[in-house]
Amino acid sequence: MYTEIKAKLNAALEHNIATRDASLNKEDLYDRYAHELEWAEHICGIWPCVKLLSNVVEELRSAGIVTSPGYGYLTSSFLFYLAGVTQVNPVEWDIPFSRFLTSFIFGRELKLETGTGGIEVVENVLKMRSKEIIRIESGLFQITFYEGNSQASYLLHIIEYPELDRFKSTLQEGWHRLDEATLRLFRNGNTDGSIWFESDKMREWLIDFCPDCMSDLVLLRTLYYPRRIELFPEVLRRKKASSEIPSTGDEEADNVLRETYGILVYQEQVCLLQSVNFLPPSAIDRMNFWIKQIRHKQLSPVEIPFNSTALKGHEVARTMLSVEALWNRTHLPWECGKGWLPLIEKVVAEIDLYNTGHPQSPIEVSQIKQKSGGLRICHYNAPVEIMQLIDEAVAAAWHTCERCGSTTGVTTNTDGYRLTLCPECRKEIKPRVITKRKIIVK
Repeated sequence: MYTEIKAKLNAALEHNIATRDASLNKEDLYDRYAHELEWAEHICGIWPCVKLLSNVVEELRSAGIVTSPGYGYLTSSFLFYLAGVTQVNPVEWDIPFSRFLTSFIFGRELKLETGTGGIEVVENVLKMRSKEIIRIESGLFQITFYEGNSQASYLLHIIEYPELDRFKSTLQEGWHRLDEATLRLFRNGNTDGSIWFESDKMREWLIDFCPDCMSDLVLLRTLYYPRRIELFPEVLRRKKASSEIPSTGDEEADNVLRETYGILVYQEQVCLLQSVNFLPPSAIDRMNFWIKQIRHKQLSPVEIPFNSTALKGHEVARTMLSVEALWNRTHLPWECGKGWLPLIEKVVAEIDLYNTGHPQSPIEVSQIKQKSGGLRICHYNAPVEIMQLIDEAVAAAWHTCERCGSTTGVTTNTDGYRLTLCPECRKEIKPRVITKRKIIVK
């Protein structure tokens, strides 16, 4: 019945195995795929959901609209990952399928995050299935799937997030992995334009914590939230002195908690601890059991907020956005403040789309910089429509603060080193002192 989507997933699986990271075992990928296939055959709605959302994402990409690397519990499914609906590999991140099943069966709300214009595209796609879909309000739909004598209803929630418009280059290149140059920016707290890591407090955390890998960044992003924020001092202490991480007394449980330095942070960790019989299934029993562990194993009392655990797959996807933003800074020739980045990224995204369709005569961008207070985009071979976009970006930059992006009260000074800034940012600029040189004539 779903031959086409199954063939697509099979091809994606083989490609994933052929290009997998060295740390991933291909047998684990095959086993996870077989496990989810078995469940999909027995639960009404999984196959039609995979097929529908795969089609929706393809239409969004064709329209030049970016979708988030993942949102909510869909990041817990390998099938949705292979279908291109999410970009978070649950096998790589040790995310159990049980986390997906719990929400899919009982929650029955599917969330998809898109850039600007996503709702309109999705509504046009869903019009083709009018018998199965009821539009409740803009971006919210009730979908009913029929399989034999069974039926299942779900809510599809399309969320437009304008920040995604910055990442149109991912439509061709995909989401980049964390590399050393990008990690260095995080470690130094140099996170302008990173969306989730820009606050002063987060910059302090990054410098103190000195993250070593992507999982450290995901952890910091997760902790920066009410009730979880109090965990940071203990996590920092444990990272600085890894020998002081207390043991639960169970080797499998210790392995589950290792990436978070022995502290329970993610909902997925709860599922894994249950699967190794370390935690009882009942929520109340889990709480009592964990408190008992704290007392008897001398674990830190900051682990008590058990019901504040986060959805790991969602946090991974959020962190991927920040990594992509800083990756662009380290790999693209942009020599200007972050306030102009949205203007530049819009132009670059359109140039990328044009070059994809015109490989024989691509547009070449040699430099993007600030000069004399204005934006300069040096290019070759640009057609009229692209030149018009460049001219619009350059014109808009004169009315946009180069440092913060504000469009209120922006001016360009005419004396000294020219900068286009808002009043608040201009206060932070120290005036340059020009000393007169004495010329001695012998």
